[in-house]
Amino acid sequence: MALKQRLLVVKFLACSAILLFYAGMVGSQENNSFKSEADLVQFIETMRHQQVTNPIQITEQISPLIRLSLRKNWNKAFLYCSSLKLESLLEQDRPGEANDILLEILPLAEQANESTVLTRLIVAKVRIGYAMGRTEKFSELIRELETKLTSLELPQEIGEVYLALGESQYDVFNYSKAIQSMKSAYEAFELAGDVAMQGVVMSSLANIYVDIGDIELGLEYFDKSLEIALSIDDKFGQSIILFNKANAYFYSDQIDKAEETLSKAIKISREIDDPVGVAWAQLSVAEIAVDQENWIKAIELYKKTNKVFEETGDIRSQYKALIGQAKAYLGLEDLENAQLNLAKAKILLESVDDYSNASAYNSLMSRIEYTLENYQSAYDYLEKTLKIQNALHKQEQQQEAQKYKVQFDTQIKENQNQILSQKILLNDLRIKQQDERQRIWWLAIILGVVVLVFVLALLVIQTRNRNRFRSLAMRDHLTNSPNRRAVLVHAKERFKEASCEGLTLTLAIVDLDNFKRINDEYGHEVGDQVLVKFAQACDATLRKQDGYGRYGGEEWLLVFTDTNSEHIKLIFQRLRSALNSKPTEFPYEHEITFSMGVAQYDSKLDKNVNSIIKRADDKLYQAKEQGRDRVVF
Repeated sequence: MALKQRLLVVKFLACSAILLFYAGMVGSQENNSFKSEADLVQFIETMRHQQVTNPIQITEQISPLIRLSLRKNWNKAFLYCSSLKLESLLEQDRPGEANDILLEILPLAEQANESTVLTRLIVAKVRIGYAMGRTEKFSELIRELETKLTSLELPQEIGEVYLALGESQYDVFNYSKAIQSMKSAYEAFELAGDVAMQGVVMSSLANIYVDIGDIELGLEYFDKSLEIALSIDDKFGQSIILFNKANAYFYSDQIDKAEETLSKAIKISREIDDPVGVAWAQLSVAEIAVDQENWIKAIELYKKTNKVFEETGDIRSQYKALIGQAKAYLGLEDLENAQLNLAKAKILLESVDDYSNASAYNSLMSRIEYTLENYQSAYDYLEKTLKIQNALHKQEQQQEAQKYKVQFDTQIKENQNQILSQKILLNDLRIKQQDERQRIWWLAIILGVVVLVFVLALLVIQTRNRNRFRSLAMRDHLTNSPNRRAVLVHAKERFKEASCEGLTLTLAIVDLDNFKRINDEYGHEVGDQVLVKFAQACDATLRKQDGYGRYGGEEWLLVFTDTNSEHIKLIFQRLRSALNSKPTEFPYEHEITFSMGVAQYDSKLDKNVNSIIKRADDKLYQAKEQGRDRVVF
């Protein structure tokens, strides 16, 4: 699922009854509830440190307090009230409205030098920037948060800044630092006695662990966070945690649990009148519908969610909804609507430009151009997609490295005391036995070097021989291409990945047309040159991750990963062109053609590679029966 998790990022801290009571009073002209500006500021701060309530209610009920501040010219109270409303809008994923308030009150806060409000506005800037696709200044904003930490003393404020810092680091895939910041936030909230915010941190940690592939630990943190939200009756928080938990289920292919959990999240969001929460959950349901090729349902949901995200100014979610609609329309072969949605998505792409978003756009455009028979344009988009996918692969490798670094850092901390004790004991022992051990070490080193040199010499000779014979055993002596054994080994490895990880695997059997006639009329030497030419065409045309090999006689086996029928048709044409781009001295003057039978891995049908090959071979037979020089799926 391509959706970024919806983060539970701000605690809205007021009892509903208290808030409604005061809001009602401040709406009255004779109201004397707040005798001074300090009383109102104190009330707002008390509100931030009470139990969680629905931020939708806060947005509605804080307005009378803002009007009261303006009427009495209480500038400080106005800043505190407005910043709380801004936070409540952010929690509802309404960044556009939140940004309007930020632009209004930031100059006033800077002029008044209200440090507490300024801290909250820095945090808000980071969250608004991500939601509205303004990530170009993320590094600068992260440094601003880190600088702000040095001037804070209250555990509550320190916790809030560490939490925002961790989420910003998470947004730029710096998982190791994000986890460290989250743990610092948890410690600060623990010191402040804020159990609700400890639950928020657990939810954010869960999202990080899900992203780095530790689904089990992520679900464990979600459960702890949900337990806290239930204990304080925080329905808004419950809906967000359930949404994120559903995404974790989807990533681990637990589709039934994902749908069930999303249904609960939607139900709670409707109970508390949170249309944005409903839209986020429906966006995930639409992604599942696309995965299940339920195109009509997906389009219906994408249209509903896109309308909500347009109103809230959430550009990233708008883009995902438009891309999802285009994909679903393509599934229905409705090119006109697919193109219309992609045109809208392209306008937003510059604001949300990252590898995964650009890859989705280019891949869909390639499919459309190919369907319209604009083959060069389709190829250009496909080439862009492949370049982006390579970049994504590198990014995934970096994330994997960070995952292991996180695990390593955690292990170090858990064993820190034990390692320190062992180090002290070892130092004492080293002092007592230093002279004796030094002599033993010198002897051991000399002996070890002699043995190592001897062993390395043997290993080098043995390795060279083994690699030489292994290479000979896996190469076809005529074409110098992988032989039957080699290509079957490659196919079985890809089959294992496909069956374990749910990846796409496609096998194709190729047979050179009228090859016997070539041998009979021109001799076996020319036939051998045709086979060599086909091997060279495969080398020049296929991608690095694909495989091929001489399967027997004039038959070849091709192995494709992460591809579809449109791409294979393009490859067929490119192979054919490369095969017939003959040098002038090539003795065979006629066009060389071949037939191709293709079969894709199906978990319900295929228990091994031979099953797929058998189905591809059947398709090859059909290609021959239909007149040769074609590909049949």
